[in-house]
Amino acid sequence: MAAIVFRINLPALQLINQVTSPLQFALLIPLGRAGARILGAGAHPASGLRAATLIADLVVAARNAVTGWFCLCVPLGLVFYLLLLFVLRQRRQNRLNEVSRQKEWSNEMKVQTR
Repeated sequence: MAAIVFRINLPALQLINQVTSPLQFALLIPLGRAGARILGAGAHPASGLRAATLIADLVVAARNAVTGWFCLCVPLGLVFYLLLLFVLRQRRQNRLNEVSRQKEWSNEMKVQTR
């Protein structure tokens, strides 16, 4: 729905979704461990094969992974955003300075040829 509202290319969005899903699965365990450490809960294996135990363990693992993501990835994302913003602004300013120097040089050459 958001892709339609913001006019994002739907096939490109699906492609990025499919490409990044292995990364999401790869980060599930490290983020779960980080979340367990943050929450003070031990990463314990399933104690039995009963459905209730498995569901409870899945809920705890999901909570730990979300906590790990929120406490690690959100701050890192903000840092990367600010860093990229700074670099791109510097680059744009350098480009504008270069263009203005070229215009000045062009104007000087026109004056000298007259």
